[in-house]
Amino acid sequence: MNDAHFARLFKKYHELDQEVHHIEQGAENTSDEYLDQKKKQRLHLKDELFTIIKKAKLTN
Repeated sequence: MNDAHFARLFKKYHELDQEVHHIEQGAENTSDEYLDQKKKQRLHLKDELFTIIKKAKLTN
């Protein structure tokens, strides 16, 4: 894993996080299914980022 890959994942996570918060604040009307899908995507990215960080700590 390289820094560019991590940066792309982090950027995508941040964008999803903002979208979820935007929806939760009522600024945008969407279906519950759509919001759940976005939350699952965000969680998956968070898990991926955590795994990368954990592996990096083990190698340093």
